[in-house]
Amino acid sequence: MTESNQPPVRIGLIGCGAIAEIYHLPVLAADPQIQLTLVDANLARADQMRDKFGPATCLSDYEQLDGCVDGVVIATPPASHHPIAKWFLQRGVHVLCEKPLTESIAEAEDLVRTAEQHGVQLGVNQTRRLFPTYQKI
Repeated sequence: MTESNQPPVRIGLIGCGAIAEIYHLPVLAADPQIQLTLVDANLARADQMRDKFGPATCLSDYEQLDGCVDGVVIATPPASHHPIAKWFLQRGVHVLCEKPLTESIAEAEDLVRTAEQHGVQLGVNQTRRLFPTYQKI
């Protein structure tokens, strides 16, 4: 339990590259309500991010998160988004995926259907819309 007597929100961050390091980890690691697990095929990279941002469990395979998370952030290369997101959605886990969501409309529609079937949220992170230059345009 956290200080507010609420159970922690268990979040898996899959992919510990630049997007994760610059945008996701500073926010996730700063929230005491979040119990964070970092997943990267390069376990040394996940360990490096834990050392930089604070307590987290580190794993090399996202399937090790089965039953251990409430939601995931997918920050892996685009070709892997569909299979990873579908794997979690089928298990009733909420998904926030970096853009592009998938590499095809059919894969995107498949993920939307899967999220609806399992009653979970599926979102796509598009923070560029918040950049001052994009807002001006």
